[in-house]
Amino acid sequence: MCTWNSISAEALRSRRESGRRKHHYTWDLDDGRPGFVRHTKKDRLKIYVDADGDGLFTADDKLVGRARIKKPYRSMGQGEILEFEAYGTITAFNALDTSSSGSHADLSSDAGLTFGLPNGDVAAVFKRIFLPEDYL
Repeated sequence: MCTWNSISAEALRSRRESGRRKHHYTWDLDDGRPGFVRHTKKDRLKIYVDADGDGLFTADDKLVGRARIKKPYRSMGQGEILEFEAYGTITAFNALDTSSSGSHADLSSDAGLTFGLPNGDVAAVFKRIFLPEDYL
């Protein structure tokens, strides 16, 4: 299952060490390469891929999409859309690579993603994400 989840309060406090950037959530498309999600002050989510593969959100990581948070969740503070240790679902639409073999289809470079909550509501819709060529 493709998921996104909140990071711990301890991780929020310690992220400034060693050049790490601020993020509120992590996301994973079941491919073993998780990414990061920032909740901005303007009620948007920005998603990044871990381009350098170090597991830390640094300046080398690539922005691949942004979306406005749905109305019922805009008034929530940064990082409060999902509770700690809660997992939301990610659903891809429009552009799955049908030529992939196996039970989990690979995303094409311009897929769209829906970030859902544990209760089934949708928090944000990324109409199109742009994955780097070396990520695919």
